[in-house]
Amino acid sequence: MLYGTTTTAIAQRERGLLEKPTRNAKARDIKRAVFRLYTPVAIDEQGRVTIPLDLRKVFGDSVPGMEITILGAGDHFEIWPTKTWNAYAKQLGQ
Repeated sequence: MLYGTTTTAIAQRERGLLEKPTRNAKARDIKRAVFRLYTPVAIDEQGRVTIPLDLRKVFGDSVPGMEITILGAGDHFEIWPTKTWNAYAKQLGQ
């Protein structure tokens, strides 16, 4: 799953992460994992976003032609491969 949000929300999360002590190994690992995936994207004139290749790799080799599901989730949105979302939603009882 990919997670999308505004630059303002990212800045708030960054402040929270940066306040965690760096002497804590788990905190350092979380910072590395989160900050390496932040990627700003542009919205074109038709309202489309191109997901960069490195982020598309999250979905594996089946990216070209793959169906996706975009979900609004309060302060962010999520992009799921439709098959993965359907399986997860079934677990949730939806």
